[in-house]
Amino acid sequence: MVEKDHMVDIGHNMRKRLDFDNVPNYPVLDGGNERWISRSVVIVALIKWHDQVLIVKRADNENITMGGFWCMPCGYLDWNETIEEAVVREVYEETGIDIRKYNHTKEMVEINSELTGRKQDISFHWLIEVDGDIPLPQIDLSVLDPEETVDAKWVAWEAKKMDFAFNHDFRIIANFLNEN
Repeated sequence: MVEKDHMVDIGHNMRKRLDFDNVPNYPVLDGGNERWISRSVVIVALIKWHDQVLIVKRADNENITMGGFWCMPCGYLDWNETIEEAVVREVYEETGIDIRKYNHTKEMVEINSELTGRKQDISFHWLIEVDGDIPLPQIDLSVLDPEETVDAKWVAWEAKKMDFAFNHDFRIIANFLNEN
């Protein structure tokens, strides 16, 4: 993965982005039906700092599943990246936090499979625990793509009162925090 810092023009807004050497998934038309050229591999990142977890709010539009709801940073694995590279990229794209800059532990805590209408998603759920001896990593909302993610924040686990986009978000966070 090669990192390049630059600005991307998204209409009237400019946002700082890191370039990743990934090839995004894309749809093709097949007999009038949209089919995604994708391995349908999803990464989900539970990022923890002390008793805080990082969540993102999904954009509320017709292209986003469960738009308007909060979830853990997540997204699809692109064609030429590893699962670990996808975790770094998705966390950055949805929060502005480059987790490579922080001492952290990372482990896969669950693999899940579910049907999502057009395809079957295989999701790899990662626990990323940021070193508690450093200051809270700061979110940079200027890098968010407003068509995908509209907000990000650190929350204490009273977030269990929130409506999450996906059932596994609540279950994974609850299971992990109850064990620790």
